[in-house]
Amino acid sequence: MSTWVIRIGVAAAANAVTLLVAAAIFDKIEINAWSFIVAVAIFTLAAIAVKPLADRVAGKYASGVTWVAGLATTWLALVITHVFTDGLTIRGAWVWVAGTVVIWLGTLVYDMVDDKLIAAVQERFTGTGTGTGPHPTPT
Repeated sequence: MSTWVIRIGVAAAANAVTLLVAAAIFDKIEINAWSFIVAVAIFTLAAIAVKPLADRVAGKYASGVTWVAGLATTWLALVITHVFTDGLTIRGAWVWVAGTVVIWLGTLVYDMVDDKLIAAVQERFTGTGTGTGPHPTPT
């Protein structure tokens, strides 16, 4: 199995967890069970697509602004998901801000265990756990 397929699958699972946590914390983040899988797929693909641009912009200035790029990536992925699916609804400016922060914090936790988790999954599927190469992060 391709490393990219494994990485995207694990990132999607991590994104699903962070979205569920945010929905559990905030009453105004609603998840429609029937279209949640589509919402997670759109969120994951949006985060993968937006992240390189945010990293490039943050890289121009300083490593101290990478957290801003992470928040911006998370927010933009949420906006794209909100617009293109019924699986995720967010209401209220405060909830958009706080929900973005909670989901971004979840991605930070995921990033800390990402390579080890990918290597374990890859070893399980292929018998080899390299854990190397570029990888999409949830946001």
